[in-house]
Amino acid sequence: MKNTLLLIMLFAALLLSAREYKRVVSLTPAVTEIIYTLDAGKFLVARSDACDYPNEVKNLPVVGKIGKPDVEKILQLKADLVISDMSVPAAEWDMLKRLNIKTVLLSSDKISAYCRNIRII
Repeated sequence: MKNTLLLIMLFAALLLSAREYKRVVSLTPAVTEIIYTLDAGKFLVARSDACDYPNEVKNLPVVGKIGKPDVEKILQLKADLVISDMSVPAAEWDMLKRLNIKTVLLSSDKISAYCRNIRII
């Protein structure tokens, strides 16, 4: 478990260190917690309704339910990156891509999936 958390944190650090992503949306609690653990909460502009930790995340706007984004709200916030580690309905995910918003759908079913995600980024 400790190694898995380390891999997740490394992946998130690589992802958020990219200069082009300054307005990030998290669609799951795990992603949100990692972002804050890495002291990168300043990049987070919105969250899902299930993201409630740490406490300061509750001040962020909600842009949908867990794994199901509200594309209109994401556009209003001018997000440039949307991250989820759960299945997201294809219509919403495709819409975000067509609107030139970078999307990252993490696989979280195996430890090897985190390694693959790090290599992709």
